[in-house]
Amino acid sequence: MKNSNFSLPRVVLATLLISGITTGICAKEAGVYVHGGVTYWNDLELPKFEDRGELGDTPVDYEIDGSRAQPSFGIGFNFNKQWGIEASYVATPERMISIEVISPSPLDMDEVLPVSWLATAQHTVVGINAVYDLYVNTNVSLFAKAGAAMTRHTSETRVSFGDETSLVEEEESTELVGAVGVRFPIGMKNTSISIAYQFLETSEDRETSFEVGLQWGF
Repeated sequence: MKNSNFSLPRVVLATLLISGITTGICAKEAGVYVHGGVTYWNDLELPKFEDRGELGDTPVDYEIDGSRAQPSFGIGFNFNKQWGIEASYVATPERMISIEVISPSPLDMDEVLPVSWLATAQHTVVGINAVYDLYVNTNVSLFAKAGAAMTRHTSETRVSFGDETSLVEEEESTELVGAVGVRFPIGMKNTSISIAYQFLETSEDRETSFEVGLQWGF
């Protein structure tokens, strides 16, 4: 899809930036805050077989179940206008591989049975981050987050050959997480919008995402 020269999100972003620059309200204040947003996993790859082996020309379906945009949540504490600490939660959409074939019955070679194989995988990420804001003026700030996350990788394999069998596996690991972005107020005290580029360093690869978030302070 080609980008249009006129983009409503760009107009909204420009309006919010102008509002943040011209208002006297700071993007964040010391104290407890909650954070909610939408994270878009832009480079989440479809699952693939590294070696198709004996599959030959058997058709294989690869897909991401649901939207790449997932809700994200956080709660934190700002020590001052620059430094803070935050606990966050986000999950990736499920990635799926499925195969359906017709195979002879092991009990009767003249009878055929449908055979289906489905594998799904999903990451759930709970992190603790240090947050630092660098103010470009009185109101608007550039920020960076860095920390560690407990990542749970859940995979399920289901095989149907007459009767269905299912195997669920979970694996937990500690990964590095980080983000860089811009934050600006939206006209209410201690309330701000943020736009961030995020990354998650896993043992296999780096997963990146974009988040648009809203932060409320108490």
